[in-house]
This record gives sequence, structure tokens and C-alpha cells, in this order.
Amino acid sequence: MQTTSRNDYLVRKGADADRSMMTIETLSKAFGIRPFVVRRLSKSGLIPVVRAKVRSPVRMAVSDVLPLVAEMKDALSDLATAGRLGLPVTVLPSLLDRGLIRRLEGPVCGLVPGYRGFSKSSVDELLDKIWSKALPAGDKCHSIAFAARSMGPGETPWAAIISAIVAGDVEILDKGTKSRNLRFSLAVEDVDAFVAGVSEHVIGTSGNFKPPEWIAQSTAAEILHVNVAFVSRLAHARPELLPQRGPGFTPYSTMEVQALAGVYIFVAEIARRSGMHPRRVPTWLRSNGVHPEIALQENRDFGYLRLAVEPLLTEVIGETAGKKAALAEAPETVRTRFIAAVAAGAGPKATAGAMGLPYRQAKRWVEVWRETGAVVERKHGVRSQLDDHEDFLRKLVADQPTIKLAEIYEAITGRGVKTSKTSIWNALTRFGIALADRDARHAADVQKLLSES
Repeated sequence: MQTTSRNDYLVRKGADADRSMMTIETLSKAFGIRPFVVRRLSKSGLIPVVRAKVRSPVRMAVSDVLPLVAEMKDALSDLATAGRLGLPVTVLPSLLDRGLIRRLEGPVCGLVPGYRGFSKSSVDELLDKIWSKALPAGDKCHSIAFAARSMGPGETPWAAIISAIVAGDVEILDKGTKSRNLRFSLAVEDVDAFVAGVSEHVIGTSGNFKPPEWIAQSTAAEILHVNVAFVSRLAHARPELLPQRGPGFTPYSTMEVQALAGVYIFVAEIARRSGMHPRRVPTWLRSNGVHPEIALQENRDFGYLRLAVEPLLTEVIGETAGKKAALAEAPETVRTRFIAAVAAGAGPKATAGAMGLPYRQAKRWVEVWRETGAVVERKHGVRSQLDDHEDFLRKLVADQPTIKLAEIYEAITGRGVKTSKTSIWNALTRFGIALADRDARHAADVQKLLSES
């Protein structure tokens, strides 16, 4: 057998070379792996290590390390996998549950951070399937992240979305961006059809998908319509309701989680189905005589008996459907357009900004509509004739940002409206329409009105 004469030799030669023991630094040089990665492997406990004395170098057998070098090319850590897919790390266990990606197995896990990861080939295979389904995007489309928000509040069911794309149950578009991040590069044209297609793949509602016996935390959250943090709190605070029995990263029994979802309903699901803000849900239920059966924190994290809540939900959903039907028949105004957009799932703050509306005022419109179904403001006393010309005034100021009050007066009287500059001033203030900065007094009046409301 031939060896080098130094302790930091690169490769041992001879018949017993594969059984030779090398230090971390020597293995790093021999196989082109960074020392901290080899050191991580030595601490993993997944392969044997030897050390002659306490302060002597750790050594590992070439025969144990060499196969892992080849396997390392197909290894991705959890964070690298999430980055490659452009999805949150919490989604990965659900993708694994559905068989869409494969978990790393064996000693190669010792080379990746956290000693766990996924097969790069399975991740690339999934990406190829997704992009093969994407069609070129047109002018009118929404990002898939926007469409996903229409699934309701709570954690976005990205695993169900990916599953629906791979199965061909939703149509997706490729925006052609340089970044291949799924959340920002994919788009959807028909949001309603997208939501319907994805709903078929949410575990617990799909008749075609058979979930595994043991599921991860994120999949349990999907079934319960809550987020991962809530599942964690529930499992620790009430282990009799959600026991952790399964192996490794799949601690929950699918049957037990589905049974829990059949008995209890949580605030996030009630808010999504009713269209209420989550903070309003407990008050609404209390006013109807329904009190929480589960409270993981003081005044937070409530769970209710499903049998007590479902009749109330059915009633409020029916009322909301009637309000939406009346909204569709109402005359089209700025107010009805805003309410319709929010009722369809758009974010109120972003929609108000896009439409140039004061957010506080627009928010009140939606609140009044949800409470009473009203889409026009109730007036006290004499109604101003300028209220019928609100849309005209908004468009006029939007098209001519530096327009003066005198020019607005000429434009509105040119439509046959008999009014005064004072009435126009008051109407603009009431509508929340501020003139250019040089009309500082009017802008101040508008800001004062909004701050008082």
C-alpha cells in the first residue's frame, strides 16, 4: 500500500483505500466539499466517526463519504426547496403528503442544513409539470397570488393549488417574467373558475384524492381551515383533541384531524364563509347565543361546536347572496363598483387606492352594505342635486388634477345643473375629493372631514 508521508494527504492509495480514515479537512480537499458541510455530516450521527483522543481530529471512512458526494447533487435543503419553488417552507410537508415531491432518505441528509431536505430531481420534475400547463398570458389576467387570496382568509392552500395545476383542473398563464417564482410568474384569467378548481383538491373536500394515514402540520391546518401556528398551539394546549402520534414530520392522523374538523369549527373558517372580519365573528356568535368550546388563549383562538354554528352560517350566507343579487341590479356608481369588487374578494385597501377613494369612507360603504344591504348613502334633510353627479366630478378631477373650482363650476353648470361654487365646494368635501395642493384650504377641509369620520 502507498500513502503520502504527511497527515493531510489528499487520497490514500492501495487495496484498502476505501477503508481508509480521513480527517474533515482532508475529505473536504479530496472531494471538493466545504469543510463546514463535512463537519455537519460528522455531527449528524448518520455515519460512523472515530477519534483517537479528545482533542485529536475526527476521521471518517472514505467508503462512507464517497457515495454521499454523488447523492449530494440531488439534495436540496428545506429552504433551498422552498426557494426553488417560490413557496413558503410550511407548504413543503403538504406537497410531500400529496406525493408531489420526495423527501431525502439516508445518510445524505447529514450534508444538508437541519439534516432534512428533498430530492432535487423530484422538485425539478414538479416544476416541469407546472410550467408545461402554463399558457401565454394575455392583457387581462391576475397574478396567482391575487387569485389565491380569493380562497378566503387564513393560510393559502398552496399545496391544493399546485395539485390542481398538475391535475389540469385549473387554467394558468405564464406572465413571461425573468423570475420563475411560481407566486409571481403565474397568472389566472378567471378567478372564480380557479377557486372552484382548487377547492376540489383541498383535503377534506375532494372526492378523488385519498390522503395518507399520517399528515404534516400544514396539511392538518388545511383540513381545519386554520394556519400552522394555530395547529401547533392546539396540539400543545389540547393534546386530547389533537394528539401527535405519527412518525417524524407527519405527526397527525388524517382520520383524527378530519374527525376534529367535523366536531369543531374555528374562527378562520367562519370568517371566510360568512365574509365577516375575524374579529367580528366571536361577537356575532355571542349575540346569537353561541359561546366558544375551545379557547387556546384569553379572548383568542376560539373553536365552536359545528352543529351550533352551521345553521347561523347558512342563514348569513343566504342573506349575503341576496345582498349580492341586489348589488348586481343597483345602478353602477363608484360606491357600487367598490362594494362589488370587495364582495368578489378584492382587498378593500388596495381597491380603494386603485380607485382613488379615501379608505375610511370606502370601508364604511362595505360595512353598511354588509349590515343593511344599502348601496346608497342615507341622507338627512334635503338631498343635494350634486349627489347624482358624483361620478362626473370624480372623473373630472382625476382627468385634470390641477383643475380650479371655477373650472369645475363651468363644467357642471354646462350639464344644466343649477348650483353654486359653495355647493360644489361642499360636495367635493363630502365625497372626499381633494383639489390640487394650491387649493390648500379645500384639501385641509377634506382631511379634517376624513379624520373626524
